[in-house]
Amino acid sequence: MQVGRTSWTAGGYGDVRRDTPLHFHLSIEKARRLLGYAPKHDLASVFTTAQAIRRGEKTDVVPCGVRWGSG
Repeated sequence: MQVGRTSWTAGGYGDVRRDTPLHFHLSIEKARRLLGYAPKHDLASVFTTAQAIRRGEKTDVVPCGVRWGSG
């Protein structure tokens, strides 16, 4: 069977194998439009906050998951 092509069987049904995408386009525009989603943090502030939490500083974000240093 070739990738992206249909292979017809005796019963008239086809097996199709699709190519695996090599890249993705991620966007939150649909969530903004349909749900009114407005993120409180951008990627830069997420990294800044993560570094502050790692240093033990207090932030406005409640950390979740495994705490640094406890593993």
